[in-house]
Amino acid sequence: SEGAAARHFLAPYLHHRATGRAWCVVKTAMSLDAATAAADGASQWITGAAARADAHELRADSQAIVIGSGTALADRPRLDVRDVTELPRTPPLRVLLDARGRVPAVGPLFDETLGATLVVTTPATPPAAVDAWRAAGAKVETLNPGPQGGVELAEVLVLLGQYQVLQAMFEGGSMVHGALLAAGLVDQLVAYVAPIVLGTRARPAFAWSGPDALVDADAFTLVGARSVGDDVRLEYRRRDVVGSGSGSGLR
Repeated sequence: SEGAAARHFLAPYLHHRATGRAWCVVKTAMSLDAATAAADGASQWITGAAARADAHELRADSQAIVIGSGTALADRPRLDVRDVTELPRTPPLRVLLDARGRVPAVGPLFDETLGATLVVTTPATPPAAVDAWRAAGAKVETLNPGPQGGVELAEVLVLLGQYQVLQAMFEGGSMVHGALLAAGLVDQLVAYVAPIVLGTRARPAFAWSGPDALVDADAFTLVGARSVGDDVRLEYRRRDVVGSGSGSGLR
């Protein structure tokens, strides 16, 4: 129905109004057996150019793009929006989760010409690292550590909500994605699945221990599936969030 389609499209806004939290989108690119990197750590590029271009459209729809310190160190990403149909009026806020001050204040993530950067950290980070981030032009916010020692992710979503972020796109890595799943914080999951199999030595897309029993697994609703080049784009929403009704809502 038109009403369900409207709720689907407005879900991030409605969720923000109802909870104060940013809508949490997990985006992952994986093999058929749900790996994001080969045994040697190589992950560029699992999916093809069409899938990567589509992911930039997802970035353009988000007000924040979030990564963990491991992804920042391994990939030195720009986290900007490129080659999209329509550039957002304001580039998404680039958010680095770094609980211990591992990421130095250099590289594309601290290039202010590409967009604003927010570092979310914990009291465990040395003051010198915080000073360096701020000197490089980044905003820094300190939150409580979560159960695994990383930043408390529920607090991150509340903080981003206070920054007027309606939709936060979590791009990695597998530790952050696993922690979001473990905490039940994933509202939307977009998986680009490549036609390759990487085996048991590959690195899993979601680094967490998971439930003991099938009955305890979180259930998601499939809201869209389509080919993107040689890859497949699967979109899911958590069943109990606002705007998860039927209707794909996909562009």
